[in-house]
Amino acid sequence: MQQQERPEASQIVWLIPVDLHIEGQGHRILRGPCDALCYLVHEWSSIHGLYYERAKQSCIEALHHTRGVEEARRDVLSAVEHSVDQTSH
Repeated sequence: MQQQERPEASQIVWLIPVDLHIEGQGHRILRGPCDALCYLVHEWSSIHGLYYERAKQSCIEALHHTRGVEEARRDVLSAVEHSVDQTSH
Protein backbone atom coordinates (compact mmCIF):
# COMPACT_ATOMS: atom_id res chain seq x y z
CA MET A 1 0.00 0.00 0.00
CA GLN A 2 1.35 3.39 -1.03
CA GLN A 3 1.49 6.25 1.44
CA GLN A 4 -0.26 9.42 0.40
CA GLU A 5 1.88 12.52 0.43
CA ARG A 6 0.61 15.14 2.82
CA PRO A 7 0.43 18.71 1.60
CA GLU A 8 2.76 21.32 3.02
CA ALA A 9 1.28 23.50 5.75
CA SER A 10 0.83 26.49 3.44
CA GLN A 11 -1.11 24.32 0.98
CA ILE A 12 -3.77 23.39 3.54
CA VAL A 13 -6.54 25.89 2.90
CA TRP A 14 -10.16 26.44 3.87
CA LEU A 15 -13.03 26.24 1.42
CA ILE A 16 -13.83 29.87 2.27
CA PRO A 17 -11.04 32.15 3.55
CA VAL A 18 -11.60 34.14 6.74
CA ASP A 19 -11.85 37.82 5.86
CA LEU A 20 -11.01 39.95 8.91
CA HIS A 21 -11.74 43.63 9.39
CA ILE A 22 -10.63 44.43 12.92
CA GLU A 23 -10.67 48.01 14.16
CA GLY A 24 -7.16 49.31 14.63
CA GLN A 25 -5.60 46.28 12.90
CA GLY A 26 -6.83 46.72 9.35
CA HIS A 27 -7.82 44.03 6.90
CA ARG A 28 -6.47 40.47 6.80
CA ILE A 29 -7.40 37.42 4.76
CA LEU A 30 -6.59 34.08 6.37
CA ARG A 31 -6.59 31.33 3.75
CA GLY A 32 -6.04 28.38 6.08
CA PRO A 33 -4.74 27.17 9.44
CA CYS A 34 -1.14 28.17 8.65
CA ASP A 35 -2.15 31.81 7.96
CA ALA A 36 -4.43 31.78 11.00
CA LEU A 37 -1.78 30.38 13.33
CA CYS A 38 0.74 33.01 12.22
CA TYR A 39 -1.89 35.70 12.75
CA LEU A 40 -2.86 34.39 16.18
CA VAL A 41 0.74 34.13 17.38
CA HIS A 42 2.20 37.30 15.86
CA GLU A 43 -0.59 39.82 15.30
CA TRP A 44 -3.40 38.96 17.70
CA SER A 45 -4.58 41.59 20.14
CA SER A 46 -3.59 41.32 23.77
CA ILE A 47 -6.84 39.52 24.61
CA HIS A 48 -6.11 35.84 25.10
CA GLY A 49 -8.39 33.27 26.59
CA LEU A 50 -10.21 30.02 26.01
CA TYR A 51 -11.34 30.80 22.44
CA TYR A 52 -7.89 32.07 21.46
CA GLU A 53 -6.19 28.97 22.87
CA ARG A 54 -8.75 26.67 21.23
CA ALA A 55 -8.21 28.35 17.85
CA LYS A 56 -4.43 28.04 18.14
CA GLN A 57 -4.64 24.38 19.12
CA SER A 58 -7.14 23.62 16.34
CA CYS A 59 -4.86 25.18 13.74
CA ILE A 60 -1.87 23.21 15.00
CA GLU A 61 -3.87 19.98 14.92
CA ALA A 62 -5.24 20.73 11.43
CA LEU A 63 -1.68 21.26 10.21
CA HIS A 64 -0.72 17.89 11.72
CA HIS A 65 -3.77 16.26 10.11
CA THR A 66 -5.31 15.28 13.45
CA ARG A 67 -8.25 17.71 13.26
CA GLY A 68 -10.47 18.75 10.42
CA VAL A 69 -9.43 21.87 8.56
CA GLU A 70 -12.94 23.34 8.58
CA GLU A 71 -13.22 22.69 12.32
CA ALA A 72 -10.11 24.84 12.79
CA ARG A 73 -11.76 27.55 10.69
CA ARG A 74 -14.83 27.53 12.95
CA ASP A 75 -12.61 27.84 16.02
CA VAL A 76 -10.76 30.81 14.51
CA LEU A 77 -14.07 32.52 13.73
CA SER A 78 -15.23 31.91 17.32
CA ALA A 79 -12.03 33.43 18.69
CA VAL A 80 -12.45 36.51 16.51
CA GLU A 81 -16.10 36.84 17.52
CA HIS A 82 -15.32 36.58 21.23
CA SER A 83 -12.37 38.95 20.93
CA VAL A 84 -14.62 41.61 19.41
CA ASP A 85 -17.20 41.02 22.16
CA GLN A 86 -14.54 41.50 24.86
CA THR A 87 -13.16 44.71 23.38
CA SER A 88 -16.59 46.29 22.98
CA HIS A 89 -17.53 45.92 26.68
